[in-house]
Amino acid sequence: MIDAFSLVIGLTLAVAGWFLCRDYSRFLRGSYAVQGKVASIQQVFVSRKPSSENGSEPLVKNGFYPVIEYPSKDGLVRFTAIDQNASG
Repeated sequence: MIDAFSLVIGLTLAVAGWFLCRDYSRFLRGSYAVQGKVASIQQVFVSRKPSSENGSEPLVKNGFYPVIEYPSKDGLVRFTAIDQNASG
């Protein structure tokens, strides 16, 4: 009797764990994945301005940075790595 009870409890927990893992992986794929595209490339040249802090590094380095665009419920969202507020 106890062996059958342990078997039923074990199977129940295994099936519940399988459903939880399946639903959690679906949640992660849906919440982190965004269908975006590179809309353009932005060229940046940083000029060294005297600052109050000695030895401070600029936010971005000279180069080319992609402008990413993705749809949201409020419309298209565009950002690039040179935007201090959106690059984090």
